[in-house]
Amino acid sequence: MRGVARSMGLLGLAWLAMGQRLGAQERPCVFHLVNVDRQGLRVEPLPGYENYYAGGNVLMECSGQQVQMRADSVAVYQGTIAQFIGNVRYEDSTSIMTAD
Repeated sequence: MRGVARSMGLLGLAWLAMGQRLGAQERPCVFHLVNVDRQGLRVEPLPGYENYYAGGNVLMECSGQQVQMRADSVAVYQGTIAQFIGNVRYEDSTSIMTAD
């Protein structure tokens, strides 16, 4: 249960960070993957749906924006929900936030 609560907290941090950035930029963050040290895996649980899991120093950026998210691991569901797991760092041109 503690791991679930921690994941939900990190997800909340990511949504809070993106929400603040959305207000400043007035456009959504479209993540693109910059780095994965160990492994990345795409899974299609149903036709037309794709999930992505990556582990090992994951770095993602918002396309066309100065926004970066780093984490030990990440899970992206259907391209709409991203869970950053482990040591997480959000950085944009005005702020830096970290969580473990």
